[in-house]
Amino acid sequence: MYTEGIMDMSNVGLAYPFKPDKAQFWSENKEKLGTKYFSVYENILQTTNNGHLVGNKQTMADVLLFESFVHYLHIDKDVLNNYPNLQKFMASQKEIPWVQKFLQPGSNRKPFPDEKYVAMVAEIFFS
Repeated sequence: MYTEGIMDMSNVGLAYPFKPDKAQFWSENKEKLGTKYFSVYENILQTTNNGHLVGNKQTMADVLLFESFVHYLHIDKDVLNNYPNLQKFMASQKEIPWVQKFLQPGSNRKPFPDEKYVAMVAEIFFS
């Protein structure tokens, strides 16, 4: 259930690079994301109180939530300012050695879509 919610939450972030008016798109969606998703995961983390969504160790749900917020923090570095449990979650995930490696330049992590990538996708789908 948590991972499906994270996938739904991620759709706004995935669409963002392809929107012609990114500022308007973000302003229209930021509050909705906070109300519908961020606050839910904030409360779950408060309830579990152990830095994980489920159980006592990192799960796929934690990984998906972390990656989604890495993306959202690229869009808006202040997006988690009102969510202290999500901030703690992100900090604790960054302490995991394989996550540190994943975040390093040159890792297999896909970069945030740049203008060149967006243009290529637009050409493929809209030409």
